Amino acid sequence: MALRRAFQKEGQLVVTSHNPEAIRQFSDESTFLLYRRSHLEPTQIRPLTEVPVVGDLIDALTRDDVEP
Repeated sequence: MALRRAFQKEGQLVVTSHNPEAIRQFSDESTFLLYRRSHLEPTQIRPLTEVPVVGDLIDALTRDDVEP
């Protein structure tokens, strides 16, 4: 909540995490999926709102069911 208040009016905050509970604290509108097929390809960035996810995001990521 302190981070949300600090950046509410202006600014930008970039957070990365592999922690399921941390990921769940951010909305789909403010979460982006970064993906690349290999280190030789450029990274693709998509808002989570454009990524089809069935059920829980963390479970889908664990099962590798998220298509970027």
